[in-house]
Amino acid sequence: MEKICVFCGKRPETKTNEHVLPKWLIKLTGDPSRKANFGFYIDGSDVKTRTFSFDAFKFPACSDCNELFSAVEGQAKTIIEQMLDSNPIRGKDLSVLLDWFDKVRVGIWLGSLYLNKLYSEIEPVYQIHKRIGAYDRMLGIFHNQEMTQRLNMIGTESPIFSITPSCFGLITNHIYFLNISYPFLFARRIGFPYPSTTWFRPDTRMHETELEMGRERVMRPLFRKPFSLRGTYLFQPMFRYQTSPECRPYYDTPYVRARCQDWNNGVGLVFLQSNSDLVPYPARPSRDWIPPIKYSTEVIKKSVTIQVFRGQIMTHDELCSSTELLALEQRKYIRKLVADGRKFNEKVIRVLERTHDI
Repeated sequence: MEKICVFCGKRPETKTNEHVLPKWLIKLTGDPSRKANFGFYIDGSDVKTRTFSFDAFKFPACSDCNELFSAVEGQAKTIIEQMLDSNPIRGKDLSVLLDWFDKVRVGIWLGSLYLNKLYSEIEPVYQIHKRIGAYDRMLGIFHNQEMTQRLNMIGTESPIFSITPSCFGLITNHIYFLNISYPFLFARRIGFPYPSTTWFRPDTRMHETELEMGRERVMRPLFRKPFSLRGTYLFQPMFRYQTSPECRPYYDTPYVRARCQDWNNGVGLVFLQSNSDLVPYPARPSRDWIPPIKYSTEVIKKSVTIQVFRGQIMTHDELCSSTELLALEQRKYIRKLVADGRKFNEKVIRVLERTHDI
């Protein structure tokens, strides 16, 4: 099976290798040659970790694509280093960081397909360059009391993640991240245009929507089932694919424009959830991103993992497109995949809720 670039989906002309988890991050979090735990699986009533080398996450890429995205990597490296030192961060920095999380999240998904020998299932529309900065996104940030070096992923082994790479967790030393991105993830509740109906078209393998004008008011919380763990929650509305002439009138309003960092490219402001309010993150360097409390390793690992697996269920239960245009056998197949994924996630959550250590 032909290998393709993880960025653009084409056959690499001048091939390089892309580390989905970049070398600088691996070095920042410990011995670069070490093996690491990446997620876990259930064996009976026990939860066991998956262990393999970081070198396993290295995949084909075009030299030009790799160079194009190197700027995002360089900026993300500086931002992560600043966060690990609890330094002030600007709103624009957090927007770049969310771009980087899009890159890593989708790269992990594509990398997993490669490792499982599923090249034929990768379509160009699902490559990194199509997903970075495309959809509404959020980032939860949580602090561990222990200042030890570590790098782990959370939730990437879930069948739901293999269907839709919308939600995962990343542990970077003492900071735990929860990242979710999905079309119109919270558009309706933040007052932006939102879809009344969304279909999945089998001919284009794309989602189509019928838009409604935004209600131009915030409905709190942005998620109807808010997360319980205390931390910092950041939200950024995005409408990169809604800037066509047909969609532009829905977004060309004073309400939407006032809440954008770059309206022409569909980039909203980064918002911070502060108590029950939602406020724009400061443009100046600020420590508002720092979580209010620190958790023990036992509590934070368990709680963030549960939040990731619940977030994956939420995106499928509340946001998935209609499959009515698909053939009956295709609808049955998709329903089975989603049902199996939900069962897996629910079992993980039950096991974690019963145990004190994972």
